[in-house]
Amino acid sequence: MKITFYHYEDEDITINTDAILKDGKLLLDGLDYGKRVEELRGMGDDYEYKLSLDKENTTKLFDSLGVADKTDKQKLVTLKEMFGKDGRISEIEEYCDKHDIKTEFFCWP
Repeated sequence: MKITFYHYEDEDITINTDAILKDGKLLLDGLDYGKRVEELRGMGDDYEYKLSLDKENTTKLFDSLGVADKTDKQKLVTLKEMFGKDGRISEIEEYCDKHDIKTEFFCWP
């Protein structure tokens, strides 16, 4: 199951982040691109990032949000409603840290 977690676009930047729930594992998959990315990061005009949780920690996250018994789509929609307003997946990381839920973050470059 995949939904758009966040999308923003103007003449200087495009931000796309998808929330994917597959085989019981959560992945937030993002790509920002445009001249604003280059100005902010100073390294090319695109920035890829991923926040992932293994199956055990995905279960812990949805348990803590009170949606463990919902459908995959309902789980992702709840995640988007709670954390997707401004597209910062760091809010999910902070929440997980506070609730002893392990995450992995990857970015390029």
